[in-house]
Amino acid sequence: MSLVGRQVHLEALAGDWPTPDGGSFVAWLRGAEGVGKSALAAEVARRSGLRQVVVDLFPDHAETPLSGVEDLAALLGDENESATAHDLLRTLEKAGEVCVVIEDAQWLDEESQRILWRVLRRSFRLPVWWIITSTDTETFLLDGLGLLLRQPSRGRLIQVEPLSLPQVSEFLRSELRLPVEGAALERAHAVTGGYPSLLVSLVDQVRLSGHSAGPLDALSALSVRAHARDGVLRVHTDGVLANATPPVRAALVALALAGELTARELTRVAHHQGLDEAGLGELSATRLVDRTPTGIRIRHQPSRQAILDRAGGAEVAAAQVALAEALDGLPALTHRVAAAATADPQQRAEVAWEVITQLAAAYANRDFPLGFRLARLGVRLDPSLAVEMVLAALRAGAPGLLEKIGAEIEDLEPSMTRSVGLAVVDLERGDYTEGVARLLRLRPEPIADSRELMSYTHGIALAAIQSLIHAIPLDPRPFANLTAVLRKRASVEPEAAYVAELEVMACGHEIMMPTLDAGAPPSSGIAKLEALVPQIDADPLKQLVLGPHLLGTLGLFQSWRGEVGAARRGMTEAAQRVMPMLRVQLELTRAVIAFVAGDWDTAHALADRQLSYSLDGLQRSYWQQSFAVAALVPACRGETAVADQYLGWLDEGRVEILADAYHRITSAWRLIAIEGDGAGAAALLDEVWEVGMAVTTNAVLTGVLRVRGHVAAGNVAAARAARAQLAAQDYEQHALAYALAHADAVLAGAAGDHGTEAIRFAEAAQHLAAQGAADPASAFRLYAAVLAEDWARSPGAGGTPACGELLAEAVAVLDACGAAAWRDRLAALVPQEERSAEAEQTTPTATLLGALTSREREIALLVGQGMTNRQIAEGLFVTVRTAEYHVHNVLTKLGLGSRVELRRRLEQGAPQVPGTSVTTNESVPLV
Repeated sequence: MSLVGRQVHLEALAGDWPTPDGGSFVAWLRGAEGVGKSALAAEVARRSGLRQVVVDLFPDHAETPLSGVEDLAALLGDENESATAHDLLRTLEKAGEVCVVIEDAQWLDEESQRILWRVLRRSFRLPVWWIITSTDTETFLLDGLGLLLRQPSRGRLIQVEPLSLPQVSEFLRSELRLPVEGAALERAHAVTGGYPSLLVSLVDQVRLSGHSAGPLDALSALSVRAHARDGVLRVHTDGVLANATPPVRAALVALALAGELTARELTRVAHHQGLDEAGLGELSATRLVDRTPTGIRIRHQPSRQAILDRAGGAEVAAAQVALAEALDGLPALTHRVAAAATADPQQRAEVAWEVITQLAAAYANRDFPLGFRLARLGVRLDPSLAVEMVLAALRAGAPGLLEKIGAEIEDLEPSMTRSVGLAVVDLERGDYTEGVARLLRLRPEPIADSRELMSYTHGIALAAIQSLIHAIPLDPRPFANLTAVLRKRASVEPEAAYVAELEVMACGHEIMMPTLDAGAPPSSGIAKLEALVPQIDADPLKQLVLGPHLLGTLGLFQSWRGEVGAARRGMTEAAQRVMPMLRVQLELTRAVIAFVAGDWDTAHALADRQLSYSLDGLQRSYWQQSFAVAALVPACRGETAVADQYLGWLDEGRVEILADAYHRITSAWRLIAIEGDGAGAAALLDEVWEVGMAVTTNAVLTGVLRVRGHVAAGNVAAARAARAQLAAQDYEQHALAYALAHADAVLAGAAGDHGTEAIRFAEAAQHLAAQGAADPASAFRLYAAVLAEDWARSPGAGGTPACGELLAEAVAVLDACGAAAWRDRLAALVPQEERSAEAEQTTPTATLLGALTSREREIALLVGQGMTNRQIAEGLFVTVRTAEYHVHNVLTKLGLGSRVELRRRLEQGAPQVPGTSVTTNESVPLV
């Protein structure tokens, strides 16, 4: 296809052509169907000068799990055609310099999208040029590309538009070797809209016409016949089919139905129809067909429907039968179902039974995604299978599957299944209010089908989790009776498998209910959840399925109440065995607990790991929350570029969801750590408290930060109001007593009562010590640092041993954290005569790592554990080149000559980074 009019796009990429050491680059060519992206991609690939690997996708790929990445792996030389992100990344490392072209990425199946996204994120330091074409469709991968390309260093987004009138004139001149002007040009532009694919079809038709009246006359005549854009391909198709031989016609119909076939498959289709084989030359002469590395397909997607419309029902039905015989597996069943849809009732029933049999086998293997695809096929023959379609998607933990077929669900007959399906679609599309409203209009008691009752329960669980994530209250009263309904149904259900599932769901609903009662104190939720422990422990199935969820949910409530030691232990045990939506909350909560405990390396590792998990899963609704928490440690260490980038993913509007609240909390701690700006921090934290999110973000103790900040700003009334809110919290007794004593000390100081101020500061220190003594790993050390700073600045602090000890401990903690600005500010408060002793408390490891970024600290500690670059790459799921890059930076910054020397320097009490051993399958985040 001509590149007329595309020079501007090539010039936009001219400065980005790869060099051997340039690393990865993504050129994303986005535009409407038929706008000429493929020709532009081919030219960009040619100019890259690299070996090319081209994966050309079409709609049928979207229905075949892992087909896209398997094709890519095979083309890269992976004999096993491994379909995992880990294996594909290693294959790319071995491939060397290569240009990977993904054509029509919107047709990638969901699993391939996720795998390709994981690889794209990690290929930054590989000599790989990615050229990806797509329409403007929203998909998981394309959402990820939009996120990735916010960083100019990662690539370019090129929006490809149709050709203008002068460009159409130039295109036709180049193809027909004649000037095309005036009315003929205007008609050609009008009927093609400037779309190169339609212009190519128009030119092909001129050539096929034989030029008997001259090419310009033929062009004008064809333009008049086409009338509009969709008519160009239709006229082309009609002309071809009207004159085609029976074998060519049959082959075109089969290709239109199948999307792509190999030459052997086309031969088998012809054989089953009693026809001679259509020659590839004959098919190519129609200008409707292209050959690809993997087979033969219709050149333009709109031509597929045009062929089927022209062919008629009988011809299409015959082709469906032939395809069902010629193909194998699920593709064959797909065509068998299509053929049976117009057949007699007996044949419909036979094929429907075949679908049901395969569906049962998929369930037996717990392959719910396959179950969803089979049930979706079966609905065409038996609408009652719609309940299996909805339930399979929810059982798979993939409600997004239903969002993709929202129109099909809308077309179902009114039923409980349809209502639940539409509610899930609304929730997945972000319309939380409408989704919940649909569920509230349903009542579980009259539901007669156990499968529909289970679908309804899944829908309620999805709404509850989104309620927690988005901090939108969900009234639990309408769902309070659901547990009893599920248990009653289990008692009369004849299917043993359904009985077990109903019982598990009943118990799961009990676990979920406390999370819905936003008005109840955390201690109430803890009591309800602890009461469920004996019931779950007594049933092996419930223990297997629900035990981790109970432990994790209980850990959340314990953390909200300040029982952080028990919370941390429970969440650590449960985090890797729960559903993704709960895992997000557990891991982020663990990161916040570690941050407040002064274990910033662990906090950073946990938050980064969770961010990577969210990004890898393309869990769009979790990105912002994960970014906000992952920014916490870098922000407080003064890593401005990383912190600004992470916090920049969220617009600073009103606090409406948990991500907004975490954004404010991170920004507040940043002001305290870097600038000592208590007043600015208080203003940010007020927003969190005003919307009632302090508890679910583990920010109850920030109430004391509000008090001190408002006093610093001269607003004592606001400080007293903040103290009153703090006092009303249901929180661990020592921690709350500390916070109130600290707040009272600050207020007393503001009132000039320095005697009371000194007493309250001492009491606050005692309460903090008592809290930390119960579980040293979960002590609130950052609040001890805040307390030490306030106490040391107070008039009565001079010569107070307790204050001096607390200050010295705080300086050591902040030094170990890598909080240089905060540490230096507190160190300046240490009396001159005590500074040498304070310096001795600084650990060699803390001093050594102080010059490194959070990412480099993590890598340095892994080197200290004796890991090689390959082991680090395997453990963190990055390329070996990325591991080498970070290790090199670490050694250079520290002025060390070897890994052995680094290990030796770290031997003096090097801290561990939980969760980053070589057995993990997690990754570093976006950058």
